[in-house]
Amino acid sequence: QNNVPLRIWRGTKSVLPPIVTGVWDDEEGGGDTKPVEHLYNLVFVRMPTVGCLLVYIRNVLMGHPLVIDVGDGSFEVPTLIVLGIILAILR
Repeated sequence: QNNVPLRIWRGTKSVLPPIVTGVWDDEEGGGDTKPVEHLYNLVFVRMPTVGCLLVYIRNVLMGHPLVIDVGDGSFEVPTLIVLGIILAILR
């Protein structure tokens, strides 16, 4: 089979963990029907989100939580809300 995106996708999902690829099921062939869509999702959604999660966790552990100012004064966003939003993106 000369389907380059499918070969790239299969190689990627065999190396990366499910939180990065989005293939949570154990069945063989997860995402193989639309490999270009899954590669796009991997590169432009999942990898940046996992990167942001790692940076956020590092910042929280160093004592620098997420602080937002919406014009009425700044406030700290609770960690559970931030983690919940990130995990909802990665579901």
